[in-house]
Amino acid sequence: MNYTKMKPEPWFYPAEVCKLLLLSVLCGYLFFDAWYAGLFLLPAAFVLARQDAKKHREKQLKKLEGEFRNVMVLLLGQLNAGYSLEQSIFRTTEDYGRECRRQGPMYAELVAMTRGIAMNQKAEALLTDFGRRSGIADARELADLIALSKLHGGDMIALIDRAVRGISDKQNIALELATVQAAKRFESLIMLLMPACILLYMRLTNAEYIRPLYTLPAGRIVMAAALLMTMLSGIWMDFILKKGK
Repeated sequence: MNYTKMKPEPWFYPAEVCKLLLLSVLCGYLFFDAWYAGLFLLPAAFVLARQDAKKHREKQLKKLEGEFRNVMVLLLGQLNAGYSLEQSIFRTTEDYGRECRRQGPMYAELVAMTRGIAMNQKAEALLTDFGRRSGIADARELADLIALSKLHGGDMIALIDRAVRGISDKQNIALELATVQAAKRFESLIMLLMPACILLYMRLTNAEYIRPLYTLPAGRIVMAAALLMTMLSGIWMDFILKKGK
């Protein structure tokens, strides 16, 4: 499986369609007093769906990277115990299978490697193949280093230990950045939803007061401009958060 072209889970797109339809209908109700008016926002909703699919794919790759680090820790332990690379992969598959309940892409890759080794394929070649398909730079580099170490007799254990430490440090830094990003994203979401929440509150408590916004031509222009500014604000906030990564 080529993880750089990994597709979202089967439930992702139906859930995304339901979410965007609900959002469009709600915008039509709040800003134009007609739920069907929100259907004109569907083209913009499809753009948002593509962005959500891209973000979901990035999360899948980060999860795979975390699983890869866990597998390398187990593999390093087996190598330190004196097992060969091939034996270590077999034992790591057993240990990781119990840890992850035989689920996840990394476990499937380990099972495929054990089958390949049983068919007399070289372990380093299997690792190199996974590194190229994974889309993880650390996995690709580590696999190449292991192949060179097997070929020229280098210290494989030290190489894997250094790589695992490097991956762990990267993930810890990424986790800290993601925590800050999540807080900022939550703040931006509150600011983005606040005008719509105020509008909903006014509609529920004093609908007559804001009725001219839905009945007069000038009011409709104001509401259309408000919706447009809200959408542009969301795009700008997303752009700022992406720049901060």
